[in-house]
Amino acid sequence: CHGCRSDDVFGGCRYCPIRACARRRGLTGPCTECASYPCLRMRLYRLVARLFSIEKKLPHQKSKPPNLARIAEVGQAAWLQEQQSVWACPKCSTPYAWYTEQCRRCGEPLSRLKGF
Repeated sequence: CHGCRSDDVFGGCRYCPIRACARRRGLTGPCTECASYPCLRMRLYRLVARLFSIEKKLPHQKSKPPNLARIAEVGQAAWLQEQQSVWACPKCSTPYAWYTEQCRRCGEPLSRLKGF
């Protein structure tokens, strides 16, 4: 997956109503750039995600609200800079992604759920 704004997304995300809304509005960045943020659609998505245990199956979904809040607070560029250190191996600084259990360079065990 290359993220919500790309054409290469996880199969279940192809039909995400939030992704479709952002595409309709021509957003190229996060939803925080939308004049309607935070909108009813975002609140409903969060409720549905909890009701259908989506966050248990895909725990990275739980990180969306705090990430969007942080982006709204500091801006996308600063948030991306922060994420470089969040998603780097604590031992050798090699970048890694969600669900990576072990650093590909040094073998250090990594937190799968990043505190969520």
